[in-house]
Amino acid sequence: MIPRSLSHTLMEIARENRADVVGVPMLNYMLSAPMMHAKVDPWTNRHLRYFKPGALNLTGTIHDYTHPAATSRVLYLPYEPGQSIVHFANIDFFDILDKINRYTTIEAEQSASRGKKPSALRAVAQASRRFYYHYVKGKGYLDGWRGVYVSLANVLYVLSTYTKLFEIHANGPRQAVRSFYRSEAEKLIMEYDVMVHGSPDTHVGSLKA
Repeated sequence: MIPRSLSHTLMEIARENRADVVGVPMLNYMLSAPMMHAKVDPWTNRHLRYFKPGALNLTGTIHDYTHPAATSRVLYLPYEPGQSIVHFANIDFFDILDKINRYTTIEAEQSASRGKKPSALRAVAQASRRFYYHYVKGKGYLDGWRGVYVSLANVLYVLSTYTKLFEIHANGPRQAVRSFYRSEAEKLIMEYDVMVHGSPDTHVGSLKA
């Protein structure tokens, strides 16, 4: 949601040609309240959301998909009430878990495609740093129980990404596992048919994943 006061500020920047790309503060509502700490606050979160055509390069990399062009003039707006994008991010923790599941699948697949190897030690170290970053350095404790949940959700995000990366390296993509399960199920049906009838059935019905 773009407040009216922010839209006026952005239009003024465009009229005066003060920048090619504008980093806009984002006020995140999570778990039914605005988050003012835990490194999800509007002072920390300023996103490149207002730009001229050709001034911003977009990529498919999750969490790192906007990059100003080399010649772009970038202006970051300071946070003030009414001067931020209002992002209604998460309704409840179920919503957070659903987003973690979707995003970590994408991130694990992209990491695997870049040749990144899974590491349990690296996963634990990175998860620990993430909790410190959000809860201690980001003063997530000042957001009460929400700060705890958001900080722990970021720990879960790291561990889930590494777990899925390990699965990809160990088992291959999900479709390969589905195919393996299907073939194993068909073998079991065949063995049961031989045990009961004394000869293999000539037809095994197709099995859905």
